[in-house]
Amino acid sequence: MCNLKAIIIAGATMLCSVGAVAQEESSIEGGYLAEAQELGYLPYSYNFIQVQGGFGVTLTDVKPCKILSPTYSFAVGRMFSPIIGTRLHVNGWKSTGGFDEYIYHGNQRMVNSPSVLKYKFSYINTNLDMMVNVFNIFSKKVHRTFDIYMIGGIGLNYAWHNKEFDGIVSQYEVGSDIKNAWGPNQNLKKNLLSHNLRLGLLADINIAKHWSIGAEVDFNSLDDRFNSKYKDADDWMLTGQLSITYKFGFKDAPAPQAPVVTPAPVYQETK
Repeated sequence: MCNLKAIIIAGATMLCSVGAVAQEESSIEGGYLAEAQELGYLPYSYNFIQVQGGFGVTLTDVKPCKILSPTYSFAVGRMFSPIIGTRLHVNGWKSTGGFDEYIYHGNQRMVNSPSVLKYKFSYINTNLDMMVNVFNIFSKKVHRTFDIYMIGGIGLNYAWHNKEFDGIVSQYEVGSDIKNAWGPNQNLKKNLLSHNLRLGLLADINIAKHWSIGAEVDFNSLDDRFNSKYKDADDWMLTGQLSITYKFGFKDAPAPQAPVVTPAPVYQETK
């Protein structure tokens, strides 16, 4: 997992450097003036509002399919050029944690005990993300039906309302090293805040001038305390969401310039 965290940090750094170079190299003169005149507007820059919904799962010792939870997102942002953009992204709802293969009474597995003991808690992620349009790095044609964006960001996570965890720990023997990382009875409120590092991909389909639909997959690195259990390693959340994006703030394309006609010289006959 340490290697995956290093990959996320390196990926976010690469996005920043690629975006900085791309910002310098992309302009109307760089090649999409003809596209803009054909469309009737400049395809970049623009603002956008985005809503998303899907599922998220914390990668732990429990099989992901058993603790899959719905998740929702809202974002506002701006594409500054055909390649680089940013967004403020808020994601959250409920996350599910659990214990699997840890429910014992003495040395024997408890009879009639559930295969997975689940508990739910609330969370919210607020991230500042950088977006890089992968296709536009290599192509002079900047307006197309299908785009892919690399996503890299950093932010904060807040988790709360985990009363079910203490009930499970007190009722079942789930391991001597298991304790509530948020503190007994959630008294240690300072432990509820965490970092959030993100690396992901967004596939987006432009269906109209102002609208697109897409699908996004993100890896999120969170503090070890996120799912209430200490494991001496960061917690990881994988999210997959469908999105609807409304784009606005386009500028009109410059009118084609009339060709400059140089008048033919007039010669006068001399007598």
